[in-house]
Amino acid sequence: MSEEELVARIKELANDPKRRTGSAQMFPEVPGLPPPHPVAPTAVEDAEARMGFHLPALLKRLLTQVGNGGFGPGYGLFGVNLAPSWELSMSIPNVYLQSVADDSYGWPKNLVLICEWGCAYYSAVDCSTPKGEVVNVSGEMDLKPTGSSFAQWMQDWVDGVDLWRRDFSDDGPVPTGTAT
Repeated sequence: MSEEELVARIKELANDPKRRTGSAQMFPEVPGLPPPHPVAPTAVEDAEARMGFHLPALLKRLLTQVGNGGFGPGYGLFGVNLAPSWELSMSIPNVYLQSVADDSYGWPKNLVLICEWGCAYYSAVDCSTPKGEVVNVSGEMDLKPTGSSFAQWMQDWVDGVDLWRRDFSDDGPVPTGTAT
């Protein structure tokens, strides 16, 4: 799938309340909020300047063309504005800067949280590479690289892969909606 096709599919899912986020797909009876409007490229540039590094190109494109978070795996991607982009989301630069400011926390440089799964489980992107490897974070700083770039991770979500089961359990890839 080309990046153009991927962005179009993500946009389609983001505009469907029952498929907007991984949690909406699991609990379609719970009404969801529409995703925040896309941000201007300058908002992403400001966030990058605050953090001191670039976000993966696809993440930037999604934030500026689809919405400022609130769609995607888990409870939806986080946005880049200074305030939370919606009630269950956090600002990527704010969370990163808080994490690295506390030296006792030991947060890795260039690793930004991008979504929450609930119960202290998160997915992050390692921004030290242009494609950004997705790293899962659980409990007390238990970091687990997924082996997927951000683009592949988003394509897996679009394709219906149950990222929660694949990335946070030992069961391996399971398409959404299949029996356990």
